[in-house]
Amino acid sequence: MIQQSLALLVEDDPFMRSAVADFLDDSGYGVLEASTYMQAMEQLQQVDLATLHLAVLDIYLPFFTDEDESARRALGLDLCRRIKEVAPHCGVLLWSAYSHHTADVTKLISQGMTGIAF
Repeated sequence: MIQQSLALLVEDDPFMRSAVADFLDDSGYGVLEASTYMQAMEQLQQVDLATLHLAVLDIYLPFFTDEDESARRALGLDLCRRIKEVAPHCGVLLWSAYSHHTADVTKLISQGMTGIAF
């Protein structure tokens, strides 16, 4: 039996999360959704990492809850590092409404991480 390729989608904006989840689903992925850093970490602990082929990560995320606007930090960068540690085969797409993260993404790549797009 062939296992479905999974995509982890971490986006705190419900409209964007829904739209991207629909696109990923239409593209043949099984979609795991999270809106916070901790939800994403829980998803990673529960999934067969061999089937995780794509992660779409918002860079700015809340840690525990969607409601805490002040707690949003660049946690998507940490998620990227953690995903690459446990599933180096997984492609990662980092995105943000803020353009000043190019240097942060370049630093990840210079540290030897491959399969990353921004």
